[in-house]
Amino acid sequence: MRRITVTHRGTEIQLAYCLKVLFTFEAICDKRFEVRTLTDTYIFVWCCIIVADPDYLKGDYAKFIDACEQDPELFKVLSEAALKMLQDEGRKQPDSDTDGADDKKKD
Repeated sequence: MRRITVTHRGTEIQLAYCLKVLFTFEAICDKRFEVRTLTDTYIFVWCCIIVADPDYLKGDYAKFIDACEQDPELFKVLSEAALKMLQDEGRKQPDSDTDGADDKKKD
């Protein structure tokens, strides 16, 4: 598990990146993990937060959205950190082959 701490306006916010984040995202969205839309990005960031600190904003996604609306810089800082972790782990490309099924030579 990779963990980072982001400080925004004097408040430390924990983020994590691990399989549990991906599983949580898929359970919430009821779809395969991929970050393609703004909604996907918000949910991915939220998953990174609640896996690292389930008590953040009492685990209330609506409070997270309200906090981001009140302070747009909050989402910018959090999303940059979360997407950096995602990119560093090579998961940015959702269409990448993970089971090797497409490795067969094509004639």
